[in-house]
Amino acid sequence: MARPIIGGLLDKFCTVQARLPDCNNEQRYFRSAQTQLEALVSDLAAICRVVEPSKATLEVYGHEIRNLLILAATEVEMHMAGIMVSNGNKETRKNTISYIKLAEPLRLRSYSVRFKRYPEVDEIKPFAEWLRDKSTVSLKWYDAYNAVKHDREGQFKRASLCNAIEAVAACAILLVAQCGEAGLSDDLKRSITVEGEPWPIEDCYVVPQQSTTWTPINHPNLR
Repeated sequence: MARPIIGGLLDKFCTVQARLPDCNNEQRYFRSAQTQLEALVSDLAAICRVVEPSKATLEVYGHEIRNLLILAATEVEMHMAGIMVSNGNKETRKNTISYIKLAEPLRLRSYSVRFKRYPEVDEIKPFAEWLRDKSTVSLKWYDAYNAVKHDREGQFKRASLCNAIEAVAACAILLVAQCGEAGLSDDLKRSITVEGEPWPIEDCYVVPQQSTTWTPINHPNLR
C-alpha cells in the first residue's frame, strides 16, 4: 500500500509523494498493470472517437462499451484480490463484502480522477459512495458490470459510457493506491490525473534507520 514516507526525498514542491517502499520488487506486476490500464484507456479513446463524452452522451450504451466495462471491472477485482492475498487474506471466494475492507486502509473514497482529453467529463470519484451494508449496489458502475455480465439482453442499457469511464477510473485509483504516482506511466499521465487527500502523519511510513531494511507487515483488517 502506498503511503508518504517521512524522511524520504522531497519533490520540487517540497512534498513527499505517496509510494510503495520498494517498487523494485514488484516491477513485473506494476508494469503488467500499467500496460493493462494503458489498453483500457486506449479502448476508451477509440469509443470516444465515435461518441463524444459529454453530459448529453454519458448514458449511451453499446457492445464495445459493455466490453470495456467488463474488462475494467475485472481488472479492479484483480487488484483488490491481489492486495488482500498479499496481506494474508485466505478467503477463497472474494466479493464486494470482502473488497470493501480495502476502502479505509487505501483511502479509496478520497481519490478522484480526471480524464484530460474529455473536459466535459466531471471529476470522477468511483468509490466515494461505497457502503459496507450495500457493498455492491452502492458502487453503481460495479453493480452495472455484474448486471451486464450475466444478463446482457435484459440489462444492456446499464453498459453505459458513464459506467465504463468510472470503471477505468477505478483501475487507475487502485494502481496509484498501491505504489503512488509511480503507478502511472508517462503515457497514462498524458491522459489522466489521479489525486487523493493528504495522509495524516500517523499513517505515513518512516525511513528505516542506518542499515536496517523494510519489514513487510500485513494489514490487520484485511485478514
